[in-house]
Amino acid sequence: FWSKSGGASYSAWYELIPNGPVSISLPIAAGDIVTASLTEVSSATIAGSAVAPATKPSGGGHGKGHGGGGSSGQNWTLQMSVTPPRGTTASWQTSVTYDSSLLSGEWIEEAPTGCTGRLCEVLPLADYTTATFDLGTLTTSSGSSVSPTLSASEPIAMIDPAGETSTPSGPDGGADGFSTCWANGTTLSTNCPPLSS
Repeated sequence: FWSKSGGASYSAWYELIPNGPVSISLPIAAGDIVTASLTEVSSATIAGSAVAPATKPSGGGHGKGHGGGGSSGQNWTLQMSVTPPRGTTASWQTSVTYDSSLLSGEWIEEAPTGCTGRLCEVLPLADYTTATFDLGTLTTSSGSSVSPTLSASEPIAMIDPAGETSTPSGPDGGADGFSTCWANGTTLSTNCPPLSS
């Protein structure tokens, strides 16, 4: 977050939709590399059929597994680590229960939400210039780690209420990473370069 009075401040958090964000005690600063993984540790029953652990996103960035509707609840381990340019890596993890159809994983750059009492609103997206999501992987139920095989038809661009935009590039050559580019104004960036590898 950035404010006129206090300048920039950084925090790590997770969010289990539809609940709001939960701050965690993991030190983070500009220039750090953040790695996150979400791993299903037990299967669940969805619509009367047993569902074994399927795919879980991992890699840098903010990953979310979506789904739900009819599940008896899967148990997950959420892990994050922060590696500063110089210094020691700090790690954090927690266990959560969350219903998921196991059908998708996303890597997201988005504007924060600020709340005053019960009134919440989307805040302006700070000028992050370019953010890189790379080495994303999906793990199958057999334990194999595979590329998420990202395609150019799957990105979603953001225009926040204050007028800033976040536009993804195309996938890199390995189809496991991409960049997002910040811009001021409601016109989406057309020159966000893909990763070189």
